[in-house]
Amino acid sequence: MPYNTELDSAFIHVSTWSSPYLTYIDYETLKTKGLDIIQNDSIKKGINYIYNYLSRPNDFEALKENDEFINILYNNIRFRMVE
Repeated sequence: MPYNTELDSAFIHVSTWSSPYLTYIDYETLKTKGLDIIQNDSIKKGINYIYNYLSRPNDFEALKENDEFINILYNNIRFRMVE
């Protein structure tokens, strides 16, 4: 759909989204206390996967110039500062 100024009222809710994931600090604290405090193996594996998974972009130089990606990074930084 094309941009419409009526969408502006919906965009305000984007900044109120809260991540369902642990923050990096939460994860580090959990590692310090020990992942063994989590009894459910699938949850334990899922948490480990989220924070230890690595990925590589197909074209790093293009990604650095991609406005959509840059916006996602800025939003992630802002959300993590609030948490």
